[in-house]
Amino acid sequence: MINALIVDDDMATVEVVRNAVHWKQLGVENVSKAYNIEQAKKILLNEPINLVISDVEMPMGSGLDLLRWFREQKMDGEFLLLTCHEDFSYASEALHNRAAEYLLKPFDVDVMEVALRRIIIRIKEQQALKKNSELGVWVKDNYDEVQLSFWNSVLEGSRNRQHRKLQKDSWHLIHKQITR
Repeated sequence: MINALIVDDDMATVEVVRNAVHWKQLGVENVSKAYNIEQAKKILLNEPINLVISDVEMPMGSGLDLLRWFREQKMDGEFLLLTCHEDFSYASEALHNRAAEYLLKPFDVDVMEVALRRIIIRIKEQQALKKNSELGVWVKDNYDEVQLSFWNSVLEGSRNRQHRKLQKDSWHLIHKQITR
């Protein structure tokens, strides 16, 4: 399940992103919104958000500050950063903190949706990897039971084959006796 959070001090931008993107087609279940990084942090601590779309420059803290905090908290998820500035230092810091995408405002909705698709694919791959990893840990922790279950099923299958062979042989003997 993918849950998104839009963070921007400009309410109009938040509403445009929220209303223009085809979230359901992208596989996003819920879209939350925050108008500063303090609101965003509260949401991130209380809701399972795995996709953050944030403006870089905001009065009460930047999207880069939020991204750094998110990484320090070791939260699972990806960031798409939006900015009006083509300043390389912003892009450099975004890359350093593993932002998935960096788009300039005003943005084209189609370009944003392409970027979001790439991000969502990455999130789903990470979720599958985590699930497989958890399954691997479970198998390791329960190795003796898994092995016992395996050998029981092998023996049970062997017994069933022997039983079916005895039945078949019995029917052949009965058939021979009847047809004589």
